[in-house]
Amino acid sequence: MTEPIRVLLVCRYPLYRLGLRAALGGADAFDEVVDAATGAEALAVAPGLEPHVVVVDSNVVGMLLADLLLRLQQACPSARVLVLVSVTDEHVFGEGVPPAAGYLLRECTGEELLAAVCAVHAGEPVAAEDLGPLLLAAYDSMKLTMVSHGEPVREPVQQRELTAREREVLALLALGRRNRDIAQELFIAENTVKNHVRNILDKLVLTSRVEAATYALRHGVTGERPGDARRA
Repeated sequence: MTEPIRVLLVCRYPLYRLGLRAALGGADAFDEVVDAATGAEALAVAPGLEPHVVVVDSNVVGMLLADLLLRLQQACPSARVLVLVSVTDEHVFGEGVPPAAGYLLRECTGEELLAAVCAVHAGEPVAAEDLGPLLLAAYDSMKLTMVSHGEPVREPVQQRELTAREREVLALLALGRRNRDIAQELFIAENTVKNHVRNILDKLVLTSRVEAATYALRHGVTGERPGDARRA
């Protein structure tokens, strides 16, 4: 039986916080849902709660988002963080801000929040499709930072060196699909999807599925459609 999920909500707005609690509180998947209005409150509650997932609104009160995420990592190393953002929240992807397990639009529905928390808890990354421009900007910033710091940057392979199946998987990553969803759409095993993702990251010199999705958006790989490749 799956272990019930403990969730810590961090949001400055009382009414919105109440809505978040209501969206998660009635679901059987959740054991305990605790909320905090400020970063300081969240850090005080987190060690005792030992949350599986921390849902953080990007407009944190009392400290920078980067500081809160870093301190949450220290206080609860096993917790996964889902950040609620708007399409204008560029600071969420700024230099020095630790990457989160997922990014969801603040305007999401209760069902979308529930699905995102469960996905993040299961180890699946979450990135709302409307955040594409922000992810692209963050990817470019990361590359520029590496160059300015004198770090060696491996050149990625040309897109044509990806197999047809890898391009299909990459296109679905850009749509925010999870491994399970990709496996179902392409009629292949979930472990096969994992292998394809690993190969894609290696060939394109990327470190995460979010970076892979960003690459796909920038290079137009989202035009691929399941069925274009021969079955693997």
